[in-house]
Amino acid sequence: HGFYSTHAEAFPIKVETLHRLCGSEAEQMKDFRKELREAFERLTQAAGWVWRIDENDLARIEQGLRDSVHTSDPYLDELASHLIVAGGKRLRPLLTVVAAQVAIGPTDTLDPELLHRALRGGISCELVQTGSLYHDDVMDEAETRRGVDTVNAKWGNLQAILAGDFLLARASEIAASLSTEVAGLLAATIGRLCEGQIEELRHTYNAARP
Repeated sequence: HGFYSTHAEAFPIKVETLHRLCGSEAEQMKDFRKELREAFERLTQAAGWVWRIDENDLARIEQGLRDSVHTSDPYLDELASHLIVAGGKRLRPLLTVVAAQVAIGPTDTLDPELLHRALRGGISCELVQTGSLYHDDVMDEAETRRGVDTVNAKWGNLQAILAGDFLLARASEIAASLSTEVAGLLAATIGRLCEGQIEELRHTYNAARP
C-alpha cells in the first residue's frame, strides 16, 4: 500500500476500473490488457524496474492454457477448454511474468527454464480461477459467461462440476511439478476457495450475513 501511494500517479488503474472490467467482453479485454501494460510501464519506470510484455509472452500464455487442458478425449477437451477459448484478461499469468521480470530481468534475458516455470505458475493460477467459474456458474445457475453459453447451460450441471474439478486437478498437477511449496500454496488456496463457496451457500438468504 505504501508503494502504491508513493507511485499512484504512475499507476492510475483504480479499483472501480477493475470491477467494471470483470465482466468485459473480448474487445474490452483487449483494451484492459493495453491499459494494464501501459500502467505497469509507468509504475516500473517510476520504481526503476525494467520489464516488458510482448505478443510472444501473450501467445505463450494462450498456448500454455490450451495445452494444459488437452486430453485424448475430444469431449472432455471441449468441456475443459470452453471458457479458455472464450477469452479472458489473463491477469494472473501476466502478473506472474511481470513479477519474474521484476525479480530477475526482462523476458528476453530470462533463462528459458525460469521463464517456463513462471509461465507454468501463472497458468496454474489461471486454471484455478477458470475452474472456480465453472462451479460458480452452477451455483448461480448462470447462462452466459465471457459472451458464450456457460458449460452448465450447454452441457448440464454434472458435466460442469466435473470439468471444473478437472481444471483444478490440472492446476494442482502443474503446481506439483514446480515445487512442493507451490503445490502446498495452491492446495491451501483451493481449500480457502471451497470454504468461501460453502459459506456463501450457507448465507444465501441471510440479509445479515457477515
